[in-house]
Amino acid sequence: MQKRPGSVGEALTAPELGCGQPALSADEKLLAMVCTKGSNQTAELDVATFDPATLKMGSPATLVANQLVASPAFSPDGKTVAYLAPATPGGQFQLWTVDSSGPASVRDITTDLGLDATSAPAWVGA
Repeated sequence: MQKRPGSVGEALTAPELGCGQPALSADEKLLAMVCTKGSNQTAELDVATFDPATLKMGSPATLVANQLVASPAFSPDGKTVAYLAPATPGGQFQLWTVDSSGPASVRDITTDLGLDATSAPAWVGA
């Protein structure tokens, strides 16, 4: 986290967790991230509380584990996280969603698209 442009960044997570690709909810109270924990085969999608006043993060909770997850993006209301992951090992990246409060809600949105894992999903309001 950088407090202002050009300032020295401060780590919010330990380096050994290998966390990256952060996404902040619109209300700035939740932070989603992809953490590899040293693996180059799988990653997990974690979410933690975030206090923008103190720039402190709570303990991460795992929403999705043992997948090659990428590019998380919060819904406008912060209740859902969209992300990319293959449906099968070595498969093409597909679009998935999960409730920001728990893993029991993982839902596949696409099945045969082959999406670009470096481009985060974008939410569009109705």
